Amino acid sequence: MQKYLALFKIKPWYQSIFCVLIIVLTALIHLIFSLVSPGSFEKMDIWTLTTAMLLFYIIFNIAFGMNQQHKLIYYRDSVYGYVFLVASGILVGKFISGISVFEAKTYSWIIFVFSLVFILFLSLVSLIRKIVEIALRQEQKLRNENH
Repeated sequence: MQKYLALFKIKPWYQSIFCVLIIVLTALIHLIFSLVSPGSFEKMDIWTLTTAMLLFYIIFNIAFGMNQQHKLIYYRDSVYGYVFLVASGILVGKFISGISVFEAKTYSWIIFVFSLVFILFLSLVSLIRKIVEIALRQEQKLRNENH
């Protein structure tokens, strides 16, 4: 179990695939319940689920990204994973609801804003890490000068 958790932390692709699997499984459950009991679910529920999974991915991806050794590779894979998640969520949402993302009220704007927030958070975390690295190097230089 620890091995899989470690892979989940260091591989954004696994995070993205996990989120897509949650979307697909929940969409299938949603589809089955809507066939059994028509009118029990709204068509827009799938879009709410998709945006929730995007936010889930953003939060955990950024949190796990703070301790990465190979940050450029992690950030690159994070962006690819995010694009895969958005594309998969849009395809599943279109299939289940029959409504495209642009017809789905404000969900297209929510996805757009989440995408900007994701890029902003990646940049911010990268900048903070760079500042901390510079501060640690300066502190090390000061320690070496005092001894």
